[in-house]
Amino acid sequence: MKIAIDARMYKMSGIGTYIQNLIRNDCYQIALGSRKDLENLQELEEIIEFDSPIYGIKEQLKFPYKKLKKLKPDILHIPHYNIPIFYNGDMAVTIHDLTHLVYSEFFGSKIKVLYAKIMMKIAIKKAKVILTVSENTKKDIIKYFKVDESKIKVTYLGLKEELTEKPKEKVEYLYKKLGIPKDKKILMYVGNLKPHKNLERLLIAFSKLENNENCRLLLVRKSL
Repeated sequence: MKIAIDARMYKMSGIGTYIQNLIRNDCYQIALGSRKDLENLQELEEIIEFDSPIYGIKEQLKFPYKKLKKLKPDILHIPHYNIPIFYNGDMAVTIHDLTHLVYSEFFGSKIKVLYAKIMMKIAIKKAKVILTVSENTKKDIIKYFKVDESKIKVTYLGLKEELTEKPKEKVEYLYKKLGIPKDKKILMYVGNLKPHKNLERLLIAFSKLENNENCRLLLVRKSL
């Protein structure tokens, strides 16, 4: 089976990490995206140069419809809801969450929310299969778009090999690097500071944690 993926978000966080790990596990033969980003990936047989920014009319007009048709993939995987609306081949679409709709108050612009709703609706209609990463998002998709649940497949996110339990001596350097006393436990949050990530609730919960003086809350983000 020949599978293609829109890999333009390869270098981004979140969905980018999702794409990186799928490609590295030999899921695809064809990738659409920046040749500079993808050319060293031996897992790929073909790279189609496609660098239009996501979310907008340009990505629809500049999508490499002809080049992709020539390569004849059995299915095209779109790892986000911004599908090529004029593509007529079979597509699998990943919808990670419906935060734009469920928590629309955090996204300010009503145009952004409307765009997301329209694109998700088109994606759900055109996709042969809808992939999502949790049962909760599956329920949201059914609630907001009245889609047959048999069309939705929940595919949980995995862990990279390095995310395994390590001997204590392997991580002790972090205490010195971050100035944390060695007799304290570490509770770590990894992610961005967007409102829908609910960090305010995390801080409130930590403040109410029994014996929290024996623990340090560590917020980690990508370095600037």
